[in-house]
Amino acid sequence: MALHRRSINIVTVIPSALLLFVMLLMAFPFPSRADIPKEVAQQIKSINSKGEYYGLIVSGQDELRAVLAEGHEMFQPDQELPSVDASGTFYTTHNLQSRLISVTFEITSEWILALKLHQICILLSVNSVGVCTVTARRFHVGRMGKHRAIVVMCGSGMVNAAQTTQLLVSFFRVRAVLHYGRAASANPDKLSIGDVAIPRQFAHAGIFYWEKYGGDDESYDRNLANLTFSKYNVGEKEVANKLQSVYFQPEVIYSAEKPEVGKERFWIDVDNDLYATAQKIENVELNQCVGKSRSVCLEQQPKVKRVERGGSANIYVNNEAYRDFLRNRLNINSIDTESAAIAMACQSERRPFVALRSITNYAGGSYEGNDVELVVKLWPEHARSAVGEMFNQLPSLNPKIRSVTDA
Repeated sequence: MALHRRSINIVTVIPSALLLFVMLLMAFPFPSRADIPKEVAQQIKSINSKGEYYGLIVSGQDELRAVLAEGHEMFQPDQELPSVDASGTFYTTHNLQSRLISVTFEITSEWILALKLHQICILLSVNSVGVCTVTARRFHVGRMGKHRAIVVMCGSGMVNAAQTTQLLVSFFRVRAVLHYGRAASANPDKLSIGDVAIPRQFAHAGIFYWEKYGGDDESYDRNLANLTFSKYNVGEKEVANKLQSVYFQPEVIYSAEKPEVGKERFWIDVDNDLYATAQKIENVELNQCVGKSRSVCLEQQPKVKRVERGGSANIYVNNEAYRDFLRNRLNINSIDTESAAIAMACQSERRPFVALRSITNYAGGSYEGNDVELVVKLWPEHARSAVGEMFNQLPSLNPKIRSVTDA
């Protein structure tokens, strides 16, 4: 079917004195476009015509292989269109040093992708042409259990995670987003190697105000947690340290309703109903031993556990002292590099979200036996067991599933 194109002019609120000038400018709109191949647009339109999907974002290639592995019947690819590779390049011209932004989008009449890409590419340059290239992702289309599902790998780190989430919810009719990856335990007494953690809240634990040596009175948030380096000296206590202290800062969340009015938020809740659904999978059996062996086993029986808090940042934590700081000051149980970014993107887009994380190490802490070596062989099975059962428990149609932004 041919796709009909049209243009949409978007003009921000401007002073009334400029009204005549604006009308003249609108007769000659500044070009902006989202370059999406027609073939890809048609593929996405075909996928969306089938209804809503649950989205599953996995952290890396190993997690993707675990979910898509043939012979396990966890993911059944669509027979007509098993995957689609999608990316976008957005160009826009901003002129006038006033509050005027005149933009023309070339879009299809049924797929307003450019508006979403415009949210990604917040380009505020004056008298210049901005370019934002959104890196391609491969979206695997099919079914998980009784549900339509779209699976995509985000890659490591907060930027990759947020970008992939934005593309997923912009391109497709996604009802809710689930996330799976691996993590470290910040609380070995609560989360053991092999467990699958499902935190109720996530924080971006990588935004700091770094205080100058000797202290200062700058007006930054000093109430969340502060890491004072002199407290971690070896041998001598509280000797002055030029690194001084860092203070954790909240994120600022923006939404479509008020795109220029941000809300400070440190802890981001997952969806209440999805978290309640996760309780139903806490009794899922996870293999403790490799294969049929009863001697090559983890020290403890792994379990699916709902926990209070997880923390994410572009930091791979392999330091016991910092791990303990996160646990003691912020009550963080699991540590990873993506979950909070996905949670923030879902909150901005008003999509329900929940994350499952396989514990594979103690973030620099010691461990008994050879658990770290064994879990490498076990976590893919744990992923299929926990994520597969989570999909089995998801409702086909449940109006109670709501955005994480709802009270």
